[in-house]
Amino acid sequence: IIELTYTTNPKYNYNWWINIHENTVLVNSIYMDAEQLKMIRAENIPIAPARYYLEEKGDSHTFKLIFPPIPDHWGDTFHLRELGAGLDGFNLDNFKRQSSGRYFRAID
Repeated sequence: IIELTYTTNPKYNYNWWINIHENTVLVNSIYMDAEQLKMIRAENIPIAPARYYLEEKGDSHTFKLIFPPIPDHWGDTFHLRELGAGLDGFNLDNFKRQSSGRYFRAID
């Protein structure tokens, strides 16, 4: 489970939105793109092209992405890639493995 909190960027005055592409994966940082785990489901965020709109500067929205268990041979870190989302996609590097299987990150 990856829990992300997105906060609007104060450099823009309006039209903040987020969504997640159905082709979001975790990537093995050792073998890079050779091994991926596809997202099973998303909670509290719409699947593209639907959008969730935030209203004001500094607004935050928390959502969860659910993936299969990370294989033991993946090593100490992994990356999240929102494939198919173009330049607007979430690409988050270096999640450090946790025995709990739960990960938290703030993004903006």
